[in-house]
Amino acid sequence: MSEPPPLSGTHKLFGALVARGVRNRLEELRGDPLEKPLTDDQLDRLGPIVAGTVVTVLHAIDTPSIVSSMYLEAIQPPPETWDQPELLDDYVYLWREMAGPDTNCRHCDLPIIQTGPRRWIHRTPDGAVVGCRAASYTAAGGWNDDLARHWKARPA
Repeated sequence: MSEPPPLSGTHKLFGALVARGVRNRLEELRGDPLEKPLTDDQLDRLGPIVAGTVVTVLHAIDTPSIVSSMYLEAIQPPPETWDQPELLDDYVYLWREMAGPDTNCRHCDLPIIQTGPRRWIHRTPDGAVVGCRAASYTAAGGWNDDLARHWKARPA
């Protein structure tokens, strides 16, 4: 009998962080008089269930095999009537408050945001990209070849 590859440290950490985040959100139900509060014992039992589910799905995604495919196919996507996942309000608030002001890059004049004391990233429709040349990519026009490959986001 074959064993699946071991879980990576990243998967374990991700599972633990997600489980803790879920538990923290469930704790908020305790203050809602319209909700039946969960007990400490119920919350303690939910943690390993959430963490185990998260790491199993991550493992199945990252470890292509017939078993992984069967497992992932057995998990049905949520019905369309479910709300789409969104970032939590407190995280969005912190991002807005801590990420720094929007500005343009001195190399390519594309929008960038500050994500740390000396860390800036480009803001693109496809997501955050560090390099100026990569941030300049469009499906219609490709990359801006006038931008050096080594240039990174820097404020003007």
